[in-house]
Amino acid sequence: MTLHRIPFPGLVSASAQTLLRGAAAVLVPAFAYWLAARVGMVFLIERAGVSLLWPAAGVALALACRFGPLAAAGAALGALAAHLESGHDLTASVAVALGMGLAAWLGAALVARARIGFAMDRPSDVLGFLLAGALPSSIASSLFGAGVLWLAGIARWPGFPSLWWLCWVADLMGILLLAPALLVSRPRGLGRRGWLEAGVIAVLTLLAAVVVYGEWLPPDAMLGRPLSYLIFPLVIWAAMRLGPALTVWLLLFHAAIAAGFTAMDSGPFAHGALSQELLALHAHLAMVSLTGLLLAASIAGRRQAEERARAYLDELAHAGRVSAMGEMAAGLAHELNQPLCAIATYAQAARRLAGKDTDPTLVRALERLDDNARRAGGIIRQMRNFVRGGEPESERVSTNTLVREGLALTAAAVRQGGVTLRLRLDPDVPDVRVATVQIHQVLVNLVRNAVEALAGMPEARRRLEVTTARRADGRVEVTVMDTGPGIPVRLRDALFEPFVSGGGEGMGLGLSVSRSIIRHHGGELRFEDRPGGGCLFSFDLPAAGGRDSDG
Repeated sequence: MTLHRIPFPGLVSASAQTLLRGAAAVLVPAFAYWLAARVGMVFLIERAGVSLLWPAAGVALALACRFGPLAAAGAALGALAAHLESGHDLTASVAVALGMGLAAWLGAALVARARIGFAMDRPSDVLGFLLAGALPSSIASSLFGAGVLWLAGIARWPGFPSLWWLCWVADLMGILLLAPALLVSRPRGLGRRGWLEAGVIAVLTLLAAVVVYGEWLPPDAMLGRPLSYLIFPLVIWAAMRLGPALTVWLLLFHAAIAAGFTAMDSGPFAHGALSQELLALHAHLAMVSLTGLLLAASIAGRRQAEERARAYLDELAHAGRVSAMGEMAAGLAHELNQPLCAIATYAQAARRLAGKDTDPTLVRALERLDDNARRAGGIIRQMRNFVRGGEPESERVSTNTLVREGLALTAAAVRQGGVTLRLRLDPDVPDVRVATVQIHQVLVNLVRNAVEALAGMPEARRRLEVTTARRADGRVEVTVMDTGPGIPVRLRDALFEPFVSGGGEGMGLGLSVSRSIIRHHGGELRFEDRPGGGCLFSFDLPAAGGRDSDG
């Protein structure tokens, strides 16, 4: 949820909603920063007035990256509240707060300019975030913080360079440990086994951290620091199996346990001054975090590359099937053309041999046999030209006549499907110059698809409407509308691709071939959902030159 889009429906006016969203975009980051600052106070060096781990810097940068400048302003407000609460005077608190807000804004702006992905699923994104976001932001915030503390006399420290270095390390570690966890989106596709595996890794991490940092080992065993590297196998396990989204949270979980125990003077890094303890721990945690982040990103990137390779192979196989289909179509066109010619010839001969006393029904059947045989032959010839890339045989026809002829071929399917067909043909629609057989085929495909879609609807709602119209730009538009369930969401992006089917008996080639035909005629085939339910397919064609026909 984006902070600047929190809805308040029905409660207040639009202007008040805008004001509330803006306030939330500032106050939520302010509270988050203040809370993280309270955690950072656990690691405070009293005489320096500096914390050795400042998670608030990570919160500020992450929120600024996610939600923009308002979140950076909220971080500044939270910093002001935190420093005033710590007893600093107003001037120093305002200066530190401004520095923190500007540092968060700077880091977020550089991250956005570098186009770094928040998924952290590429090594370049991890390194880019470190170089463009973490380093500039931590340097800027530590310069402001250390400079104000030094000039105001709050920090009692022997020199400014070492004071700045302490502030910088604290801010950088806060960003490195916390910001990735807040930026990476939630994991997807893990399943029950994946979450179970993540739980096992988390429990083992907790046990290992408690054993190492809780001083369960004998003091004279000298195994504390070597055993602190037990986290590496667990981080590698998480990076290889769970991806960046959970690896960053495992790193934060381990760092919180390690830093907490060290602050309580427990663990392998708790054998000196707090500054020495935590700085040594920082080096250890930095190595663990960078290893985990880079390894998880590398493995995720490799998996993405494998998925792209598989998708590419699928596309090649798809192209092979389409090519094979074209060769098969050319062969079928050659083989079927001769028997179709024979059928048409025999039908014509039978009509001539039939006497005047022949049953009129038989005569009409022979005429239809002849007409459909000729039409099938025309389809075969057009298909052969289409596969070979030849130009279709075009002729000038009335648009409305063209539509009526195409719909006549589907009359039986419409009647058997119990569909009510309505025609709304514009009498002023211009003529078109097309390959009539191909446009008939487009209409047949669209109407048959609509009839199949309407099969699952109550009979009273099985309605189909076909319209023609002249567009404002002079082109002709034909529309086929039904009252069916519409196009499933999963099919919309690939609806016109070959072999994509909505579950009917076809091979999923009708819409792909139809779009190719319409594009070959200089038009476009489109679809959209109807507001009242159902689907609308439409295609446009250029009008033929010269006198228009009234159809």
